[in-house]
Amino acid sequence: MEPHYHDFSETIKLHPQELVVISAANSATESGPVVLPNIVYGKLLTDKPFNPQSCRNFFSRLWRKQPGLTMEEATDGMFLITFQSEFVKQRIIRGQPWHFLGHYLSLVESSEINQVVVKDFKIISFWIQVHGIPINNINETSGSKIGMIIRVFAEYDAENSSTFMRIRVLWDINRPLLREMLFEGKDQLSNMWISFKYERLNTFCKFCGLLDHVHTKCVALLDETEAGTRPILQYDDKIKTTGLDHMFSPIRSSTTGGPIHKLVTQMAKDAALKKARSAVLGLTTKRQKILISDQEQGATYIQRAISNEEGEKTRSSRAIDGENN
Repeated sequence: MEPHYHDFSETIKLHPQELVVISAANSATESGPVVLPNIVYGKLLTDKPFNPQSCRNFFSRLWRKQPGLTMEEATDGMFLITFQSEFVKQRIIRGQPWHFLGHYLSLVESSEINQVVVKDFKIISFWIQVHGIPINNINETSGSKIGMIIRVFAEYDAENSSTFMRIRVLWDINRPLLREMLFEGKDQLSNMWISFKYERLNTFCKFCGLLDHVHTKCVALLDETEAGTRPILQYDDKIKTTGLDHMFSPIRSSTTGGPIHKLVTQMAKDAALKKARSAVLGLTTKRQKILISDQEQGATYIQRAISNEEGEKTRSSRAIDGENN
């Protein structure tokens, strides 16, 4: 793993949370209210007008391979997403963030005791890659500790075999994205800066780090510009990454500690294995057909050669008989 160096210039400003020192301590966990197993509410995070039918059609097409899923319009610009399977529901939740026309779709699970209202839609689920952390600290304890400081820790990817840590957090859209934090080791020499990359991150402000606008429409940037300063963009696209296939990865839950959706994961693996075997079988069959075809062509060529040779012998024999007569 390449060493990670902290190299901020004087023009880069750190957010207060980016100055929090993370120590390798025991993780904290949160337990939320019981949720209804088959209902999720969604809302597009934008003040701009959009066509709800187009939005619904877009996600219906995007999720068409997920069986037993329906998406309908509800009140106050919300969508009601109903699932027949908990497996499919978790695929959609863990597949976040979703977006339409550059705007994020916030998902809220329906609670048994609380009614979902518009103000609840301020959370986006992100898979975050933590780079620069020592390999011996790539574990669920460190992951949950970092996740709780960043926001609300949701999951740790125990199956990730890369040189970075992978966690899922619930991100408040009113808080700026974090770029780096100091990871405190056993001594001063082992302290290092760790960086974050957000999987499937779409639009965000490169000046203030918020998710609800871009820097060309940032009020804070406009204020500094009008004040006569020359503001420097504090973010770049280095915090964005395409991410891994988290829709089927067998990740451990922070609340249960056990594998979730093992059946779905196994089904996905079986399907992939079947597809790979079919591809190999198809390739083998194709090669066999080519070989048989080549053999048949060779046999035909040999047969023609034999026939030509026999014909030549017949003509020669007739010529000799003619001379004798």
